[in-house]
Amino acid sequence: MSFDVNSEIRQFYAYLLSFRSNREYPAIYLTKDSHLPKLRELFEKYNINICFFPSIDAIPYINSVPPIENIKTRIETIRKILRNKSFSIVSSIKAVSIKTISQQVIEKEIVISLNQYVDIQKLKNNILEMGYERVEKVIDYGEVAFKGSVIDIFPPDYSNPVRITFDFDEVSSIKVFDPETQISISKLDKIVISSPFENEISSLFKKNSLNVSLLDILENFKIFSFIPLEEVEKEYYEFVEESKVLFEKSNEKDSYIPPSQLFSAMPRIEEVKLNVDVLSPFSTEELTPNYSVVIKYVSSLLNRKKVIFLSPADKYTNRIRSILEKYNVPFVVISEYSDVFEFISGIDVLPKGKLIVIEKLHLPVGFETEEFVVLTTKEFFNKEFVEYESVVSDISSEEIKDIYFFENIQEGDYIVHSNYGIGIFRGIKEINYFGKVKEFASIEYEGGDILYIPPEQFNLISKYIGSEQPKISSLKQKNWKSVKQKVRESILKFSRDLLRLKALRQIQKKEPLRVDFEEYRLLEDSFPYEETPDQIKVMEEIKLDIASGKVMDRIVCGDVGFGKTEIAIRTAYLHILNGNQVMVLVPTTILAEQHYKTFSQRLSPFGVRLGIISRLRKDSEIKKTLQELETGSIDLLIGTHALITEKGAINKFKKLGLIIIDEEHKFGVEHKESILKSREDVDVLMLSATPIPRSLGMGLSNLKDISLITTPPFGRKPIKTFIIEWNKEVIKDAIERELRRNGQVLIVNDKIKGIDSLKDSILEICSGILSEDDVCVLHGQLSKDEIEEIFFNFVEKKYKVMISTTISESGLDLPSVNTIIVNNAHLFGLADLHQLRGRVGRRDVEGYAYFVYPSRYIISELQMKRLSTIEEHSDLGAGFRIALKDLELRGAGNLLGKEQHGNIKTVGYVFYVRMLSETLRLLGEGLNEEEVIDYSDPVVYLSFDKIFDDDDIPNSEKMEIMLKLNVATTEKQINYIINEIKDRYGKVPSGIFNLTEVVKFRLQLRRFFVEEVYETDKGITIRFHKNHLPDGEKIIDLITQGRYEIEMIPNDPNALLLKVFSDDVKEKTKEILKFLEDIFDLE
Repeated sequence: MSFDVNSEIRQFYAYLLSFRSNREYPAIYLTKDSHLPKLRELFEKYNINICFFPSIDAIPYINSVPPIENIKTRIETIRKILRNKSFSIVSSIKAVSIKTISQQVIEKEIVISLNQYVDIQKLKNNILEMGYERVEKVIDYGEVAFKGSVIDIFPPDYSNPVRITFDFDEVSSIKVFDPETQISISKLDKIVISSPFENEISSLFKKNSLNVSLLDILENFKIFSFIPLEEVEKEYYEFVEESKVLFEKSNEKDSYIPPSQLFSAMPRIEEVKLNVDVLSPFSTEELTPNYSVVIKYVSSLLNRKKVIFLSPADKYTNRIRSILEKYNVPFVVISEYSDVFEFISGIDVLPKGKLIVIEKLHLPVGFETEEFVVLTTKEFFNKEFVEYESVVSDISSEEIKDIYFFENIQEGDYIVHSNYGIGIFRGIKEINYFGKVKEFASIEYEGGDILYIPPEQFNLISKYIGSEQPKISSLKQKNWKSVKQKVRESILKFSRDLLRLKALRQIQKKEPLRVDFEEYRLLEDSFPYEETPDQIKVMEEIKLDIASGKVMDRIVCGDVGFGKTEIAIRTAYLHILNGNQVMVLVPTTILAEQHYKTFSQRLSPFGVRLGIISRLRKDSEIKKTLQELETGSIDLLIGTHALITEKGAINKFKKLGLIIIDEEHKFGVEHKESILKSREDVDVLMLSATPIPRSLGMGLSNLKDISLITTPPFGRKPIKTFIIEWNKEVIKDAIERELRRNGQVLIVNDKIKGIDSLKDSILEICSGILSEDDVCVLHGQLSKDEIEEIFFNFVEKKYKVMISTTISESGLDLPSVNTIIVNNAHLFGLADLHQLRGRVGRRDVEGYAYFVYPSRYIISELQMKRLSTIEEHSDLGAGFRIALKDLELRGAGNLLGKEQHGNIKTVGYVFYVRMLSETLRLLGEGLNEEEVIDYSDPVVYLSFDKIFDDDDIPNSEKMEIMLKLNVATTEKQINYIINEIKDRYGKVPSGIFNLTEVVKFRLQLRRFFVEEVYETDKGITIRFHKNHLPDGEKIIDLITQGRYEIEMIPNDPNALLLKVFSDDVKEKTKEILKFLEDIFDLE
């Protein structure tokens, strides 16, 4: 076991261990500026209450602008200390010695507490005077929104915005909310509103702008240093001298604070000795296929030191218990420590001679002192424990996402009406209709014709999402009905074909596979990362599939880098342990080679024999591989689509049990269906890096088994995305910054033509940074030997920069590439841009993506929209939202086939998904084909007053609320939306309850095959489906009994008029439903 001197980790442990010797508290602890981010991450992760104070990170006297986050953290810490001087602080000598923003600005704050009485108008004025920007929806720092009895605000001291709700002038609630969903996530007893301070930064280092340093505020604090004192002193004096030189050179001396007043004097500091060694984890080879090496190490320590294993979760306690029992190692399990401080303080009383397993505690990595050794999951299982947040709700995340996914319609958007076709949304209009004023959606059709839709019919409208501008429908020609019918017929045929194919595969029986192997658990243990909740869930679904005795046909969809390959590896190993062979099918040769390396690294230590067939392999190697395949000497074969040709390897397996298709969206539907038909007894697992939308996944759940991976790996950072014109300085800076952190750069060109001149430009821009030998070029016209040599030399870091075509797009793992520059990005599809961006930023390294278009080039509106979308959605898992513009269209087209892709373009993505889900539901209810084609969701118009009775809610948000309620399909969803409205706006407009009653009523109407319910001054008109008419005799019987007043409608045999008159919507809908139950004899 070797030692790794990791500076930040050692400092973190030195801080913890210092409390065993009763270190004075609070105090200032000094380190290097570069160590602060990692230390902050460690202290926050383990809930250790300590403040951080970074340097300003701006050079005095040259108009340097500091990072806003640094200034925010500095002021946040000073405010905390001014309120309560019981916190210790981690900082640097540069940070603590330089003066910060004036104390008057720091102390300017408003405190609002629960149940406090407040002059609301005065509070609003004070907030605006402090410098907050008034907006409709609060998303960023320094923003405020006034919504009637609610104030949303994002002060600099908070990591999320805060919502203050008033009951008249009393504060009734204070809640933190998520800026993306606008939903509350926690409660507060009070909020401290401090100045957003951005306006002070411009005057940094100017006279009268800075008058206090941290050392001035904390003059009685003791100061310790994690780094040698000579380094601290050197850093301090060099910074002071550098500032003096810059001050003398400045042309604005009179406006600046002189260096003599800018710095506090060098304080007295005590050095902290780092008497702790950080342990290196065992390698995978040492850990697999058993734990004999680590057990030998532990046994050698037991007689000399206390040996402690921190077990963060039950699964680790159970796992280590079984391992220790197997090897007869004495141990004891202790579960009495609540946090790491209590554990560190109690180490002295722990016994020797036994491995001590401490439950429910974890640290990032093990460490050793003269007295004891602490082991973690990193040493024992080669993985750092990550605790993923679990969300508990009475409504599932799938149900929540169903109602939030599509409904963001703005004025000017294309909109689809189920019965009238595609128009343009022209906003919300208030109209007086039958004596009631309420909101209507205004839709413009061909020729300027306007259609007004009441809110209870918003279930019939959806945003048009398609790959190109749609054709506006005409209200006069009425051709939409035939368009819709044609699409419905196509969906019906498609659904029946796939249901038939799925049924055939379900009929196929095979021997159930075992899933409880000890060897499989060792493979799980050897995975160097903590599995995400989605990965665990997907593997459980797959285990149920293969243990059921039915043939598996599952697709796993997830964004780039979310852990699908590990799912494939584990599934393959389960099959191999059951004596089966596995085929892994990939779209490109390079990906085949890379998968061969990845699968080999994970499975070879467990004795799995792997083979590969690709154009980069010699004919003699391929011939030998095929022979070994037939004899069963190869367990797992990787290759491209050549494997599935008539003469391909698919027919050579001795016992093929599983086919894995990676990047399945790169294969045609015909390819995939031919595999399913040719090997009906073989399990199939498809992996898609193109995210399939959850709504489509739910809709297709009756056709395919779909698993979604939406949780990003812990620690993975969003990719910083920039859309820029060609700019030599920016490109040089991007390349230089990546090389400084010992990374590599991938530059992608849209075509082979011009790729050499692009290389020349890069070499010219980066003269002195890059040489000819540092840059390689890769494209599909090179020979297979050249492609292999260039690519693998780049992976081995023999080149710093690779310039390529999109040959580098599909599924490749380029671990050292964390900056990508895409040239002529305006010529790429959105899906391609998202896939390319996914090549960078793996795990905890921040990635940069630059999408470049030519300078002085006018790109089209559509191209700019595409680039803006990729820039806007740069967060993790963004593919599920990018999908709404282009990516999901491509994913849906590949999953469903060319004909369905055409249907999506015709009627829009959202409406298509609704029709597909509806068709599957109706088929499941036993309707015949004619009834399915004729079906339409009930159209309801009932008279009631306007929904929103004030202007505190913007029109765009009114539309959002009404749409959400109309797409809700369960009472749980409706209640969830009601609670969200109350949360966001402080109260629920009374008219909302009328709309919710109508939504519930409409869902009930499906039972009776009612096509329309329409209220006029004469009563309620009810129109039935022609194949589901009520019994005429039953109606006459009810009239005779005098239970209902009913009139038949001349010239409309499918409708009747029910004489119901009420202003109460709930009573009105209740009476209509009772009538329908009576005429159909339903309860």
